[in-house]
Amino acid sequence: MKYLINALEWLFWQTRFVIFIGVLSGILTTLVLVILGTIDAYDFFATFYKSFGSKKGFTGMGSTALLKGLKMVELFLAATLTMFFSFGIFQVFIHRISRFENDPEAAKGLIVTNIEQFKDKFLKLIHIILITTFFKYTLTVKFSNETDLLYLSGSIFLVAASMYLASKK
Repeated sequence: MKYLINALEWLFWQTRFVIFIGVLSGILTTLVLVILGTIDAYDFFATFYKSFGSKKGFTGMGSTALLKGLKMVELFLAATLTMFFSFGIFQVFIHRISRFENDPEAAKGLIVTNIEQFKDKFLKLIHIILITTFFKYTLTVKFSNETDLLYLSGSIFLVAASMYLASKK
């Protein structure tokens, strides 16, 4: 019986390496999101550059540029989220990253020692992405009456309240 228990403990301990598939997937996803964000950044600056040569100038560019800029920010934030996910899962389940522990700059955000700390940092990143996405979608909404503006102001209030509540410990 003791042999069976030891074998099961060994098996459970070794299965943590299955998480490595998620870590590799997260790293690849991060690279793809950074490439997509860079393409959007190029598109943003190309639109900005083209507006110099047009007769309209910058008049029609405002909301288009803002939407492209927010999309770019959203992609880079998502890349940050997947990178942090990969680092955090690796540190919690597989092995500590010794380079992070010796680097005081990495200690500011990348070192995760337990699942609770990982969850807190991960949820903060998700909160930032949701707020960015919310404001991106508010730029595309057409307001037809006063009730729509009331809904917008209420949703902005809820976003502000969520930021306040998230900052409290």
